[in-house]
Amino acid sequence: MLVRFNIFLIVFTVVSSSQLCSIQAQDKVERLHEKHLHRIEERATNRLAERAQHKAQQKVLRNSLHKTEKFEASTGRLQQRHGNNQFIPNKEDSLQANELIRDIKHSKKDPDRRRKMINTVRNEFALTVLNKNGKDMVVRHGEIIALNISKKGNLVVEKLKLNKIRSFKLTTIGSTVDIFTVDEQSDFAVIIEQLNQYDPDGHYEYNQVYTASSGQVEKTLPRNEDNKIDDSEFTVGLIDTGVNENHISLKDTKVHQENFGRGKTVTPRNHGTAISSIIASHGRANVLVADVFSGATGFGDTEAIIRALDWLAGSDIGVINMSLAGPDNFILRHTISSLTLKGHIIVAAVGNEGPDGSKRFPAGYDHVVGVTAVDAKNNIYNKANQGSYVDIAAPGVDVIASAINGEKKYSGTSFAAPFVSALLAHRYRKSDFKSAQEILQKIMSNLTDLGDIGYDPVFGFGLLESRKFYKMEIATDVID
Repeated sequence: MLVRFNIFLIVFTVVSSSQLCSIQAQDKVERLHEKHLHRIEERATNRLAERAQHKAQQKVLRNSLHKTEKFEASTGRLQQRHGNNQFIPNKEDSLQANELIRDIKHSKKDPDRRRKMINTVRNEFALTVLNKNGKDMVVRHGEIIALNISKKGNLVVEKLKLNKIRSFKLTTIGSTVDIFTVDEQSDFAVIIEQLNQYDPDGHYEYNQVYTASSGQVEKTLPRNEDNKIDDSEFTVGLIDTGVNENHISLKDTKVHQENFGRGKTVTPRNHGTAISSIIASHGRANVLVADVFSGATGFGDTEAIIRALDWLAGSDIGVINMSLAGPDNFILRHTISSLTLKGHIIVAAVGNEGPDGSKRFPAGYDHVVGVTAVDAKNNIYNKANQGSYVDIAAPGVDVIASAINGEKKYSGTSFAAPFVSALLAHRYRKSDFKSAQEILQKIMSNLTDLGDIGYDPVFGFGLLESRKFYKMEIATDVID
């Protein structure tokens, strides 16, 4: 009996010790769990505070933009300022517009993330993402552009209760443009359909968003000496971002800038500064810059681009560089077609969506010179668009060009286009349709053939080389 009691006591002691250890371990786990929950709650609180701060900042930005647009609408035109009163953003390396639109485009496999991003773009930047023929199209929310609206069109507009916010004239092509908005309760896409249905003779379009056709950018590099290929004076019109005109690479370049975007002033960025420096490397350049991406977010649109084209054409610029890309738009197409018929040569980047990328504009329009990019060994840039709208290949891979500060290494069709524009501008200075066709035909027949024999959708008619270009005898040389 005594032995059994001792055994029981030993067993009880062991069990009690085991239970005590178990209780202590459980208590430790619970404390760790509580500590973990506290950390989660603390992080969640911080995230909510950050989001609230971000929303407050965006609200201030939207209110500022709204006040600016309201003032501009009351004066009947967008503010156009230039000179020393320039705003340089903190994040100048890339355009926020490019990043947002690119992210939305690549989010189709994640519907929830895509929906959230589309809502963010709508709420924060007043943009709408539409699906047109299976492709995303980003437009200014609720804005409609009407070209040369008729009396019948005005009756339709009145019937649909649209609000006209501004009007302006494209004096060089003799057209009038009206900008309307729809109310929040109306279906934006349906309104466009109704306008075109009720007024088939009218031209109504979305105010579509365009992006600077940038590709890859590498870290800042040490400055190289300017490489002047030819020292004669020439002029190029540039529709792009704003330019840091005080950059050392532009010290011998005359830069005149006008603001056509939604920002209050011209906004210098890497993209426009790089394009200008490539142009300047070809001699004593005069660059007329139309900033269509001004403002903190850097969204360009149809309205800004057609205003910019009208301004440059009014200055009788022979060659206009457009290193930007976007969807087809009737009003943009009409404006460009009218200007090319007047003899303005428009050079545009074909885009950086890859060989299977959709046709991009304005490079895709007839009579626009579509430029693709090659590297130092004449290999095609792997992200360059391909198609029947590719006309000329030019250096555009690992190009060292200016940034807001110092220089960077750039790759993309954007940086090949100004190479073509600068060379053309040396030989073509004033618009004349017949002369423009003659010089383009001469150049196309003197390119270095790459890829398949003859024309192909990868390299176009071939590579434009400055050495061969300057040796060309052109009857229309230096049109003045």
